[in-house]
Amino acid sequence: MKRYLPVLLILISFTLTLSCRSKFNRLEYLNEYENLAIYRIKADDFPSKKSLKEQISPPKVFPLLTPEQIIDFLGNFEFIRNSFWGNLKRRVFYEEELKYMAPYISHQLSNLGDQYRLVIVSRFDPDQSVLSRMERVSAVIWLDEDGLNVVFGEIRTEIPDNDYFSYDESWKEVYPVSLRRSFYDLSLVDAEYFQKKFINGRYHQTWAVIPEGNFKSLRYKPEEADIESEGNTMSLSEKLKDLKKAKEEGLITDDEYEAKRKKLIDSL
Repeated sequence: MKRYLPVLLILISFTLTLSCRSKFNRLEYLNEYENLAIYRIKADDFPSKKSLKEQISPPKVFPLLTPEQIIDFLGNFEFIRNSFWGNLKRRVFYEEELKYMAPYISHQLSNLGDQYRLVIVSRFDPDQSVLSRMERVSAVIWLDEDGLNVVFGEIRTEIPDNDYFSYDESWKEVYPVSLRRSFYDLSLVDAEYFQKKFINGRYHQTWAVIPEGNFKSLRYKPEEADIESEGNTMSLSEKLKDLKKAKEEGLITDDEYEAKRKKLIDSL
């Protein structure tokens, strides 16, 4: 029996993942635009686990929010991504991206009601060139007695083979957004205007709750420049040395080493 225990655990984990995914995939399509797809999901379906439902207040009807208020609410979020090269700190949304999607989100929230959560998938390429790539952000949004909830899934994930001139529709596919925990390498930068949701005995690092009392005072602050932490200021030679060391220690394969080395050199 012990011999089959690891296989059994893997099958159980896989089954739970499929169950969670199938619930999240009960998304109802609302509308799509060139760089924004909007869905809704019933609060009864998401989250599906009773233990999570008991820790989340029922949704409330949104007040009428202007596009400018949507920008105020979403525009100041910053995130940190932990990587092999250091920690990258940036805004979640580009300013032009915010201006583009705010009117559509404002309209959909005004019609959302109190039985649904809104799901958005945004893609944006600030360079808008054939050499650059679209980046994707996904989030679930709703209002409850605690305030405005914004739970991020992907944050500025580069979409492979999807550039400004691409007509590939796969970017609209929504990967399940977890209400249990964030991705291990992602976290929102703490700020006074929101709190991170405490759930399942821990703080969810990409779940922000903005109390309604902060709505009127919250204002979008345009970003002067992208901010990177000191951990991301390594020279090329240092990065190459660390990359070689990672290969020698067996942390990455030879193919991964060559691909990452080429990417570094091509970035010059």
